[in-house]
Amino acid sequence: ATIVAMIDQYLHSTGLCTLRLISRDTGEVIYTASEDATADVTTSICGTFIVSLAHIPAGTYQIQIELSGDDKTGLISDELEVK
Repeated sequence: ATIVAMIDQYLHSTGLCTLRLISRDTGEVIYTASEDATADVTTSICGTFIVSLAHIPAGTYQIQIELSGDDKTGLISDELEVK
């Protein structure tokens, strides 16, 4: 799975994006990774997360991406279904 996050806010310095996949059944964090958040002209972009689903059991997972930079934090969330 390829996961990319963009925010509608410019960062003045490099920030950090932390991705977590959380099992909806157990609440367990089953995957975590971090990438730089880089500023673009009007937005900021988290690096591309490439998640191999080969070793992740079938189920529904909450995607959480925590973004921090410029003394601000934010949380982007979505869902991923692995079959």
